Amino acid sequence: KYSQYTLKDYKGAIEDYNMVLKINPEYDFVYLEKAGCKLKLNDKEGAIKELSNSLQWKSDNPELYKRRAEIYSSLKMYDEAIDDYTLALFKSPADIDCYLSRAILYSKTDDPVTAISDYQEYIKYEVDDPTAYNNLAYAYLSIEEYSLAEFYFNQALKYNSHHFDSHIGLSILNIRQGKTKS
Repeated sequence: KYSQYTLKDYKGAIEDYNMVLKINPEYDFVYLEKAGCKLKLNDKEGAIKELSNSLQWKSDNPELYKRRAEIYSSLKMYDEAIDDYTLALFKSPADIDCYLSRAILYSKTDDPVTAISDYQEYIKYEVDDPTAYNNLAYAYLSIEEYSLAEFYFNQALKYNSHHFDSHIGLSILNIRQGKTKS
């Protein structure tokens, strides 16, 4: 099976993985590998199915939820992706990257208040991530909390003075506040 995958014969690798699953259908790693092959074949729905099959046997593995959430997100199935990041966090609360990923999805689903909560949780551990500060600032901007938006845009610029999106955000903020000279 590994040689098939290495040779980029993903269909052959899937056939090999299917043989392994006939012997041991509870081998969750194989479903993960099959999902990877299906992604290489651009079969995102098939990859979701494989990860879902694996979760029937091993529902305590946060990596399976995260992988499925990433695929859901790429398919713009944001609610499903949010649910999976939530389950991944339930299984592994220390996986702070899930907070960032889920916050971005909350922003995409027009739920800035919940996004703010997740961005803040992420920033507790990643205190120097300019993108997180920038995204948090935009969330505050969207609910017209301008002083907090300005603070977080400036935090992003503190950690990366060339963070272009934060400069744009400050410009938008100044226009909304009527500070056109700024």
